[in-house]
Amino acid sequence: METITTPSLSLSAMTVYETLQKLSADNKSCRASYNDITQKSGYGKTTVHKAVDELEWKQWIIKKQRKGESGEIRDNEYELLKEFV
Repeated sequence: METITTPSLSLSAMTVYETLQKLSADNKSCRASYNDITQKSGYGKTTVHKAVDELEWKQWIIKKQRKGESGEIRDNEYELLKEFV
């Protein structure tokens, strides 16, 4: 995991990343729905979606969709690639 001292992220992306870290048991990955992230971060759904997109684009996370038995999206699994210090 890469260590970052000065992240080049928007405030909302930093907050969402910190939220994902808090939801993670091992600080490497977590499973969370957009509703979970919205509730824990305090941001609205649109802002969370944009922040997750930014985190993916800047290679801070890898997002994998998890689907239920009938094919609906249940939640997402996020691999956390960097660490704040």
